[in-house]
Amino acid sequence: MKAADVIKAYKNGERNFQRLNLRGANFKEQDLSGADFSYCQLQSANFSQANLTNTKFIGVKAGLQKRWLILFLLVVLVLIIISSLFSALLGSIVSLIFESNLENKVSGWTGLITIIIFFIISFRKNLGGGVIF
Repeated sequence: MKAADVIKAYKNGERNFQRLNLRGANFKEQDLSGADFSYCQLQSANFSQANLTNTKFIGVKAGLQKRWLILFLLVVLVLIIISSLFSALLGSIVSLIFESNLENKVSGWTGLITIIIFFIISFRKNLGGGVIF
């Protein structure tokens, strides 16, 4: 059954939608108060801004479909790799401060000050949403 069929049946007075496969259904901004979606498959279903007052979701199978889960995990892996590379770069720049060579010390301090200025500007421009302070 498709989302449009469920919405039409709901408007005709039906409230029992148990054990339906509603994967990827879009119920955005719909009034589904009092409906019973028990034991339905609701992976990737969109209930954003829907009225779900007294709606039953007993034993539903919800969450992301596996292809979306894999995609999100790959994106997280890429972000972890990028973060690790930047951490290694920052560590190597800061380690230059402790070198005995004056040129390396100047380069290390310059890099560290540049990074600090970048974080200050990012924080003031509200670009630091992911930075924890």
